[in-house]
Amino acid sequence: MRKERNKEHAKRSRTRKKFLLDSFQYALDVLTKENEALRKNITASLGEEEAEREFAAFAELHRANAAGAAVDEDDDAAVQQPALFGPDGQAASAEGGGGGTGLEAEDAGLLRSLQKARFSFVISNPALPDNPIVFASPGFLELTGYRLREILGRNCRFLQGPATDPQAVRRIREAVQKGEDASVRLLNYTADGRPFWNQFFIAPLKDNTGRIVNFVGVQTQISEEVAKTMKDEEEKEALLGVGGGGMMISSTDPPPCPE
Repeated sequence: MRKERNKEHAKRSRTRKKFLLDSFQYALDVLTKENEALRKNITASLGEEEAEREFAAFAELHRANAAGAAVDEDDDAAVQQPALFGPDGQAASAEGGGGGTGLEAEDAGLLRSLQKARFSFVISNPALPDNPIVFASPGFLELTGYRLREILGRNCRFLQGPATDPQAVRRIREAVQKGEDASVRLLNYTADGRPFWNQFFIAPLKDNTGRIVNFVGVQTQISEEVAKTMKDEEEKEALLGVGGGGMMISSTDPPPCPE
């Protein structure tokens, strides 16, 4: 029994590490393309010399604000969410109002990696009605354009839009019911209705007794080009009868947390 559990832990650990590495590459791809397009437009508008001065000023401003919050302080000052780590550095489950039990070492490590790398992610509580968000990272607020007060206590379906695939929603729901990790490529929508491609990853978080206390949903923006390439590869794999190793993948759908 222990041998099987260790084997499952090792497999899950490999899957999560691959997701984190791939996510870094996807994010870098999107940022590189956006920066290249922005530099090109600014240079064409201002001229090379003036554009370089603007780039230098922007870089200095970014360094000065690097440690600042990505949320509207006045708007969200009274909104509280549980701390992910206590004073002793131990990760606690986010069971609504804090004070949760400690997480398994593997799940605590996942949260540390997500927080340290400033990923966009949310944590939901399946013990509460409609499995609502109980924690949202600054990266999630920045990516989606929502304020903290607008999303805490709500199910993540508000990110769905016209291109949501019901079949993908069902597949994510099944993964949640089984308490399994899953990865889905989907089209999400920001607060102002702008669509963006997202390589979404969801995983159960267990306490020290092995009980699922939360789910974490991670959003990684990918370029349209990457999304198309991934879809083509999946179609080839389907024709060859090659599976995704337990990772659930869909072409379009935006449910970043379980229903």
